[in-house]
Amino acid sequence: MISLLGLLILWVLVALAVDLHTLFLPSPHGVLLALLESARDGTVFTHIGATLLRVCFAVGIGAILGTPIGFLCGTQPAMRRHFLPLVDFLRAIPTSLLFPVFIVFLGFGESAKGAIALYATIPVFIVSVFAGTLPRKDTAGRYEYLQVHSDRIPRNIQTVNRLWDALPSLLSGTRLAVGTALVLVIVTEMFFVASSGVGWAAYQAYLAFNLDRMYMFILLIGVLGYSFNRIVDHALRLEQKQ
Repeated sequence: MISLLGLLILWVLVALAVDLHTLFLPSPHGVLLALLESARDGTVFTHIGATLLRVCFAVGIGAILGTPIGFLCGTQPAMRRHFLPLVDFLRAIPTSLLFPVFIVFLGFGESAKGAIALYATIPVFIVSVFAGTLPRKDTAGRYEYLQVHSDRIPRNIQTVNRLWDALPSLLSGTRLAVGTALVLVIVTEMFFVASSGVGWAAYQAYLAFNLDRMYMFILLIGVLGYSFNRIVDHALRLEQKQ
């Protein structure tokens, strides 16, 4: 937070010393006025809501699909042996390289934007939960106990225990998935067919050479990513205190 405040102060000082528009940069005052104007007519909330909805869709469905697969890979050797190589293969292909594939099958609309972000988040959850279910130094004794007494301990208790141990890894994976989904959603909003979203609004401002409005949306994207990360970090700290 101190570094962000320092960057803001530096921006203000530079704006007072030179005309930033000669450097194709807006002044803080101009960005603030653009934000107030967009807040007054409600457009900024519309665009933020559209982007958040797409990100939450990709992360939420990715968690629903990826978590059980990752858990099975971590607890079932056969699943791990046969399925993880496929996950590693798909993860090695950059998502941006698959844009033409998604366009051919889903077009340029909303379905393609959601599918692209979802495709990138599912492997993140699979790998995160898989890594979290593997025995670690701090959980090795508990796993040995459960294995020795597996005939007397209900299977659902064993499952809950392994899911609990995987929670820190799952939260870390969520943070990575949110960042990945946010980047892909912004990119698809800019270059796919869209009429809302922070990425689309920033690109429209760029085409109109409205620097104040363009940088306002760029900063909002940073605020969204920072806010998501702080929420996940807070949840991770709460879990570690348990």
